[in-house]
Amino acid sequence: MTSTPRNRQLNIIDGALLSAKIVKDASEAAPVLGPFKATAGLVITILETIRDVKTNKKDWITLGEHLSIQIKDIHDDLSRCSTPHSMELLLVVNTYEQKLENVLAKIRLTRGRGRFERYLNSRTDKEEIATLRRDVDTCWKDFMRKITLQVHEAAHRIEERVKSVGEDMTNVGKDLKSVGKDVKNVEKGVQKVETSVDAIGDTSYFTKLVPLPSATGADHNTCLAGTRTGVLDYIRQWADQHNTTQVCWLTDVAGAGKSTIAKQLSGEWKIEGRLGGCFFFNKNRPDTTNKQAFCDTIAAQLANNQPQLLPSIIDGIKAIGPIISVCPFEEKLQKLVIQPLQDTALILVIDALDE
Repeated sequence: MTSTPRNRQLNIIDGALLSAKIVKDASEAAPVLGPFKATAGLVITILETIRDVKTNKKDWITLGEHLSIQIKDIHDDLSRCSTPHSMELLLVVNTYEQKLENVLAKIRLTRGRGRFERYLNSRTDKEEIATLRRDVDTCWKDFMRKITLQVHEAAHRIEERVKSVGEDMTNVGKDLKSVGKDVKNVEKGVQKVETSVDAIGDTSYFTKLVPLPSATGADHNTCLAGTRTGVLDYIRQWADQHNTTQVCWLTDVAGAGKSTIAKQLSGEWKIEGRLGGCFFFNKNRPDTTNKQAFCDTIAAQLANNQPQLLPSIIDGIKAIGPIISVCPFEEKLQKLVIQPLQDTALILVIDALDE
């Protein structure tokens, strides 16, 4: 079946909807996530409404996908906290919901217009979508700062508990074992949140990159169920054997389905958290045949798929400096791709390298 732009858009919104519904189900099952149930429900309503929008649909879908990622981050960080949540944190969640209500109201207004009215308001709507996204992003960043504070306060309480344990030597072994588990969980939460908050201040550096959305495989389909099982299983086994050769090179005649296999496996590895990035060269898309765009696209995907690599990628952008747009390919590849990938077992999928 041919993958049309409309089908690709629907696939994106369906994926975002699935992610948001998983977050909502988890929020209903966990008391610590109680304040977040309404937020997840709002995002689901927004995504369902976006499906019926006629104008600026790509912009709305991009915003919807962005919201789905944000509530996944909020869900993950809230789940690491203990109740009760601070009033400041609850107020930020409430403000975030208000911004989502504004987004929903605008989508419903857009959906209800006639064809001529939609045409007249298309440019204005595009600007308002950008404003709505900035408003939502501001609230999300505020949440990340507040959750960092709450996690630090939890760590401080645990430190005070450790001090008090020393007063009763008979129970010190049992208490230290319990505290050690709590400290480890909090440290993991603090490390993730601090990385996210630090990255917020440095995201301006990523405006110097020019990634290509057209090079991420949107033109290709995945394998049909029950097809190409032999070669897929062989490549999966290669990926699982970390002591084997670092390159798996798939060759065949044109039209044999190599790109379909690459699309299938890159999707699987992204779900498993093992994908660094992917790049699909295509002679019919001249912009994808630019090797400079390869480095920018892979670096942007590394930052998105593997947030722990953000500091290394930002260091690489800083090291290259203002000449990044004309930087030699070898230097850009070394600083933006190879160095961040050192000491990792992440996988890069590169398709049609000969094109």
